[in-house]
Amino acid sequence: MPEPLISLRPHFQLVDGLVIHSLSMSSANTELAPIVLLHGLGASAHSYVPLMRALARYSPKLLAPDMPAHGLSPYPRKSLKLMQAYLAMAKALRQKIDPGKPVIVVGNSLGGAFAIHFALDFPELVKGLFLISPAGAPFVKPISETLDRFKPNNNKDSRQIIHEVMGPNTPLAKPLAPLLTVFLRQQAMQSLIDSISNDDCFSPSEIAQLQCPIYMLWGQNDRVLPADQCDYYEKHMSKDTIFDKPKDWGHCPQFIYPGDVAEKLRNFFTQNKR
Repeated sequence: MPEPLISLRPHFQLVDGLVIHSLSMSSANTELAPIVLLHGLGASAHSYVPLMRALARYSPKLLAPDMPAHGLSPYPRKSLKLMQAYLAMAKALRQKIDPGKPVIVVGNSLGGAFAIHFALDFPELVKGLFLISPAGAPFVKPISETLDRFKPNNNKDSRQIIHEVMGPNTPLAKPLAPLLTVFLRQQAMQSLIDSISNDDCFSPSEIAQLQCPIYMLWGQNDRVLPADQCDYYEKHMSKDTIFDKPKDWGHCPQFIYPGDVAEKLRNFFTQNKR
């Protein structure tokens, strides 16, 4: 089935002094609930466009916000902290979500941690979670080993980040590297990265509070987050959580396999209607 030709609509919201940009898509398809998609550190709402077009075959409404200081959400003039970014995103989502129509929340990497936070804070608004290599589990090794990758000194460092996120053979590494270098070296981005610590990670008791259906997609070829993070979630999440670990998939399979990711989401949530 060809992907529907549906236009993307931009929206801007002023939330707690921060401007949040988002992309939305609407269709006549109602097989699934509305879907919210939360991107990871250094990515943007536009990175979800291929997946959104695939999911528009099944969902009547899709919404992908840009995290503060990402995409078309402007850089704040002052420093940006992790929980400040999450709270702004959560408030923006609450303004967009119809309380009578709970949403499926897709979250990748840091967006996965934000998705879990949102499900814990507003369980009545979340029909289910579809998590793609989510952050938020405590780090066994020093957290700097992961976060320092997002502090590039030059374009070579940025090319390495892109290869780790999108795969070693992506042709986008060379043209995107200069842009990523400038983006990640912005003061707001560096202050956001520096504010992330194990103190922000989920405890076992918090994970146990999640009551909605959860699908965890974690590629075995993930080169960004350590595998022990997946182990932590597998140990503490409900026994009903589905853990899917494709052998050759990496940290952001939605970039490379949007149709396959959409089909996994569709199959899971058509079986978990309630």
